[in-house]
Order: sequence, then structure tokens, then C-alpha cells
Amino acid sequence: MGFIRDERTDKSAVGYVVFTDSFMSGWGHAEGGRSLYALAVSGGPLTSDECITVLRNGKDRSEMKRGRYVRKLPRLGPKDHMSVVDKTIAPRWYVPGAFAEDAK
Repeated sequence: MGFIRDERTDKSAVGYVVFTDSFMSGWGHAEGGRSLYALAVSGGPLTSDECITVLRNGKDRSEMKRGRYVRKLPRLGPKDHMSVVDKTIAPRWYVPGAFAEDAK
């Protein structure tokens, strides 16, 4: 099993939006593996503005690939690394349009 860094302050998430971080994959704790970034959300992709916002913000970041909603954190390979965060740790991810070109 890979390495998980869980920084959430609230462990009551309904699900997660998970991205593969193409910049961090392949080195550090993920040397030879994937680096995943999981953001805790309070609802699913069809019912939660929060989930939709996080997915859209990830699309605005070039290093974030394969964004998807999952109910449970994904299994890791032996060389994978995953960071798990929430609104307290990564508040900007939960703001609509936070990473859009015009938000700079």
C-alpha cells in the first residue's frame, strides 16, 4: 500500500473529488508511482454545488488530470501517494472560479 497524508479536520465527508497530480507524480513519496489529490466534499456530483465547484476548479489547473467523484478513497499501489484535504486546508478549491484565467 502507498502513502496517505490525511490533513482533514472534518472526517464526515460524503465523498471525494480525486485528481491525479501530474506535476507531483513520479517523485517524492510517489517516486515511480502516482500522486493523487483528494478533496472531501459534502455531496455527489449531481446534487452538490461544492462537488461541481471542486471538479471545475481542477479542470482549470493544468497539472490536475482525471478528476472524478468517488464515495470512498481509492486504493493505492505500493508506490502511490495521496493527500486528502478539506475546506479548512485548501479553501480556495471550494470557491467558484478560483483558478480560472480571469481570477488572477
